[in-house]
Amino acid sequence: MLLANLASTNLASANLASTNLTSANFASANLASANLTSTNLASANLVSANLPSTNSTNLTSANLASANLASANLASANFASANLASANLTSANLASANLASTNPTNLASNNFASGNITSTNITSASTNLASANITSPSTNLDLLTFPLPTC
Repeated sequence: MLLANLASTNLASANLASTNLTSANFASANLASANLTSTNLASANLVSANLPSTNSTNLTSANLASANLASANLASANFASANLASANLTSANLASANLASTNPTNLASNNFASGNITSTNITSASTNLASANITSPSTNLDLLTFPLPTC
């Protein structure tokens, strides 16, 4: 298990594709435009990490199970097929993020309290929101799109 301490590290535009960063500490790290395609970030600490996307942060197929993403800036990030099971997304900025998945995106038990999920794409029929905390009055659900029920 890699226990890298990358807290407050500037990793802007770094290529971390397919890297095993299990349990790595990215607290307050600058990951703007970093390529995290297929990166294993299971249990990684991403508290207040800077992962903004201007056609940039790619978390496609990343393993973020139980990762702490509290207060992270993930606006417009691509989470397609990412594993977000039990990830802490409290106050995370997920505005316009892509959480749609061809494979099941597991959002069960995620904490979205106070998170900005305006215009977030969670249209996959396989998206699991069971037990997700989306009850905060400051969570903006107005522009969320959900799959139409099939008869």
